[in-house]
Amino acid sequence: MYVRSHQIRKLHIYDQGFRNSISGIRATIFGATGFVGPYVGAVLGYISSDLIFPHNHKYPYDDEVKELKLCASLGQSWIARHMIFEDDKMLDRVIANSNVVINLVGPRKNIKHQSDYEYANIEIPRRIAAAVKRNPNVQRFIHFSAAGADPKSPSVELRTKFHGEEAVREIYPETTIFRPTTIYGYNDYFVRLILTQRDYFYNFNIVTDDCTAKRQPVYVHDVAQAVLNALKLTETIGQTYELGIK
Repeated sequence: MYVRSHQIRKLHIYDQGFRNSISGIRATIFGATGFVGPYVGAVLGYISSDLIFPHNHKYPYDDEVKELKLCASLGQSWIARHMIFEDDKMLDRVIANSNVVINLVGPRKNIKHQSDYEYANIEIPRRIAAAVKRNPNVQRFIHFSAAGADPKSPSVELRTKFHGEEAVREIYPETTIFRPTTIYGYNDYFVRLILTQRDYFYNFNIVTDDCTAKRQPVYVHDVAQAVLNALKLTETIGQTYELGIK
């Protein structure tokens, strides 16, 4: 596999002084206003990384945006508002000074049609990967997909996740891809849905498949730690990893 010469340089991470030092990481994290974003930002911010969080929320200071300011020390966490993924110049601008780019964009919110899945899972990753390829400063690109991503899956989300992986790899082969299973943790979507159903249906929950469906949930802190580990190890370049428990 072809790897650009600057990509094989090890990303030097200085994480011994915690927030009182400089880690050497300057990361742009797309889609950080979701559940996983603050945890990934926190594990990088704890070793004193510079973090940039582009978002396109209607309200620039809602709760999901404000908590990102706490991921890093004062002056090391920046919120880029009014993100427009169709604007290549804006994409280039938010990663211009970064050496790490992480894509956490997902289709969980504001999804009504299949085209919305294709936009979130294929078009946006393709545009981010193209911006990464244009920027010689970026040494690592991490893209989050999903366990079970398959072109023949009955799930439109998993089908588009697979095609999103293909689009990213075609443009930027050095991408590290994570395929997490159901992620749980404080304020997650999985357990919160169960609790919401319980409250709505008076202590009853909707079940399907005669309760035979199984999941292999992974803790959100472990997912965040996997991101940091991948940045430390050059052998993760161009690899795909399934994140889940045995």
